[in-house]
Amino acid sequence: MKQDKRFNQYQLEEIRLGEEAGLDVSKYRDPEFDANQMRLIREGLEAGLDVSVYADTKFSRDQMSYILLGLQSGVNVSIYADPKFTWQQMWEILYGLRNGVKIDQYADPKFSNDQMSMIVEGLIADVNVRIYADPKFTWEQMRIILDGLKEGRDASIYANPKFGFEQMREILVGLRNGVDVSLYLDPKFSWREMHGIREALELGIDVKDIAVIRSRGPAQNIREDLNGGAHPSPLVNKDQADALENVIDKLGTD
Repeated sequence: MKQDKRFNQYQLEEIRLGEEAGLDVSKYRDPEFDANQMRLIREGLEAGLDVSVYADTKFSRDQMSYILLGLQSGVNVSIYADPKFTWQQMWEILYGLRNGVKIDQYADPKFSNDQMSMIVEGLIADVNVRIYADPKFTWEQMRIILDGLKEGRDASIYANPKFGFEQMREILVGLRNGVDVSLYLDPKFSWREMHGIREALELGIDVKDIAVIRSRGPAQNIREDLNGGAHPSPLVNKDQADALENVIDKLGTD
């Protein structure tokens, strides 16, 4: 093969390998392709695949790699063979296709690859992903909603982007532990406040007064109101008393 100064030695090697294998190297004989891209196109040609789907300089090496993998897997790569998808997003779509799920619910570049990962996991688990398949949820929020759905819980009660993922986690843990989460099911409570209320509920402490007081004024008034207010919470034993002190401290710290 005559030396072509437009190509470096690694590109020339890929062209040589293709010619020796009797492949149509015109598909990748372009100095705009680096050697790794050429290799991926050559591998597709060797496998008898339609490399025209990805033999384009608009695709990065990593994007080409996942399109080739899709072709090798026998899936419809046209769904994601688009440079608007990152290679990480391409992988999540490919993963869904290989698992036979309806990828139309997340095959959209408006979702990050982490969000896509949470949605495809839910589809594989056969839960109602429509509850959280929305880019307004972060992937961490999606994770907590998905966990609740997989456990068979009513995750819809906290599937609200107004709740941070830490708040969602406190609500889910409360559901797991059988407490009345309605007492802190309010985004006005910080996750630390929710945590304190949940712990008190788990110890059997009546925290209804705490929720009422918190909703009407600063947290620092809670201790005073509970100690001498009109609706003091009855304490059963020292452990519960200590726990309530801990709750009040947490309610006063955002």
